[in-house]
Amino acid sequence: MNKRTITLIELILAIVLLGVIILSATAIDVASRYFFKSSDTKVQVLNEVSFILEHIQKNASQATGWIDDPGFKLLSSTQLLIRQDANNPPTPGDFTDDTWIEYRRQGNNFRFSPDGGTNWETLSSRIVDNPDIDGDGFPEPVFSLSPSGTEVIVTLTARYDPSASLDSKTNPEVSLQTRLFLGEHSFN
Repeated sequence: MNKRTITLIELILAIVLLGVIILSATAIDVASRYFFKSSDTKVQVLNEVSFILEHIQKNASQATGWIDDPGFKLLSSTQLLIRQDANNPPTPGDFTDDTWIEYRRQGNNFRFSPDGGTNWETLSSRIVDNPDIDGDGFPEPVFSLSPSGTEVIVTLTARYDPSASLDSKTNPEVSLQTRLFLGEHSFN
């Protein structure tokens, strides 16, 4: 009778192969977790900046004004006011009873005031200086008027941890820009 048994060499080879398979699976798991974490932080920052831009666009779409008084005030490169007629029924010809809402960047905070500066809500605490997009050697302002004067350009840059330096994997930065067209909000 010829019985087949496992030799010591075969046993060692099986253990080594099993170890290689386990190490490979562990390396893939660690890499995928790292990739997921870096993607997740970038998505969080992107969602926050997108929310702010949508918030501004929504309120800008409700702006009231005329062609010569469009209902927007660009007080500085970090401060924008939008006039809204919150009366029921609306009083389009009378701007004296309208409310000015305000958006402002203060340090790493981007804030919103629904009543012109009395009460404030922080929309984000991850805002950092905008990069130089147009190549003029200066960072882009948060709020600027287009060369034609018919649009307010809003540029926001946020970083996962604004106090730490930029790292595309662990501390990503996102920049988004939108335009608010002033003419489409007038009653003329």
